[in-house]
Amino acid sequence: MSKQRKEALAVIMDGLDILVGMDKPEEKKEVEKEKAPDSFTGLLQSLIPLMIIPQILPLFQQSLGQTLRDTTVNVKVEAATSIIPIDITATTAIVPIEIRASQVTINVNITGSAVTLNVNVTNALININITGQTINVRIENPAGIPLYVAQPVRVSRATAAGSSGRPADIQIRSITGRTRLLGIVVDVSTADSWVNLWNNVINIIVDGVQNPLSFGEIARWNGGLPITFPPGAGSYIEAKFLSELGGWTFAYETTVGTRWLRLTIQLQFDALSSLEIRLYVPAGGADVSYRIYSIVGFYP
Repeated sequence: MSKQRKEALAVIMDGLDILVGMDKPEEKKEVEKEKAPDSFTGLLQSLIPLMIIPQILPLFQQSLGQTLRDTTVNVKVEAATSIIPIDITATTAIVPIEIRASQVTINVNITGSAVTLNVNVTNALININITGQTINVRIENPAGIPLYVAQPVRVSRATAAGSSGRPADIQIRSITGRTRLLGIVVDVSTADSWVNLWNNVINIIVDGVQNPLSFGEIARWNGGLPITFPPGAGSYIEAKFLSELGGWTFAYETTVGTRWLRLTIQLQFDALSSLEIRLYVPAGGADVSYRIYSIVGFYP
């Protein structure tokens, strides 16, 4: 410790001794009465602490500042439940945080079985300027796909076509790696009834988890088709709209009883390791000729 700091601390301790002495209880009033000085001397003694306070405060601040500059301050809270509220209420609140150093490291680690981080900023102008040789910012969804990536690195389109038979479980597409399903278009034709056709299923398997979607369910996303549609051979209708999930696009029945249907799936699925699309035709489904388009995005 430097000589200047030692002297400053000595003055502070002397001043604190005087202040502490003011609060000590009276032990023997009779002896004090005998040793009590005259009123003028007592007045001077009572003024000494007040005169010292303005002198020692700057020294105390200076010493404290020097101590903090040369010291590491650790704040550690350990408890089953830790609540550290920070409440600032003011017409104008300014909270400046300035860190000036040749090397600055800020580590924030939040771990737990369930972590909720709520940040709400309204009616605010937010400026964030970060400059540096290396900047890594990564926010991922549960599938591990960065949320800040607006577009995939690469988009792949594929078509699968054939005849199903009944029953059948047909692989349409299988992909490994970190991907996002962007859309599926299903074109089928069948000589079976519309009722049977609704039972066919597009099964989207994401990282081993199955997501079966029946043709009837997909058609209901944007209103659905009546099971007796169309009322007569040669009828053709187009959907007026698609929902955000997708739906049926058009349906058509020829004069010889062949039925055509197009479905669109706009649901997006994120896969961490594997993505598979399958066409499932149950025993009560419709034997179809199919052409199925799929669009998949690949991510780093």
